[in-house]
Amino acid sequence: KHDTQCLGDCPDAAYYGPYIREDSDVIDMLSLEDDEVHLVGLVNHRYWNVSVYGSLAALRSASSKHSTLSKTRMNIRATPLGVTSFDFKEASPFVSWAFTRSAELCDQLTTEVPRLHGCSVVEPGHVAQQGFLTYCERIYLNPTTGTGPHWDDLLPARLFQLKRPSRRAPSSLVDRVGGLPEAIPVRVFNGSVPMH
Repeated sequence: KHDTQCLGDCPDAAYYGPYIREDSDVIDMLSLEDDEVHLVGLVNHRYWNVSVYGSLAALRSASSKHSTLSKTRMNIRATPLGVTSFDFKEASPFVSWAFTRSAELCDQLTTEVPRLHGCSVVEPGHVAQQGFLTYCERIYLNPTTGTGPHWDDLLPARLFQLKRPSRRAPSSLVDRVGGLPEAIPVRVFNGSVPMH
């Protein structure tokens, strides 16, 4: 669909990812430096009864030298990193998950940022230090229809790349993540379901 970041659609699921464009076969991959955090904000579609299951997975390129993927010749490898809608600690309409190379920063974020649902450490065994990765959101089966969720019911995840301002001030990144603005109430779907 135009202006979405859809990687693929099939009868039972929809797949989304960053830097996917309708008019290009090229998908740019991401690097993750020691002083960066990839913060992913996503809708818990299971909470909204739009899907029975959702997941967010970190994927790496087949070669650490390739910084792009091809939609027609997808050459990508899974990592053990990711989260599913069954992993969320509470029934929450929205979820935020962080990925970083630093276990210390991951612990600090999960301790000091109450709106963060979790954090995964990207180790060199998952993605090489100078390698590239991307994320894929999978939204599976509408519980009412038993088929893949309808386009109009989905809001794809959003990725934010945050860089630690300095090595001596790790708390400033925590302050930045924790300082996200409050949710704004809006009406969606048929107008009867409030969403923030």
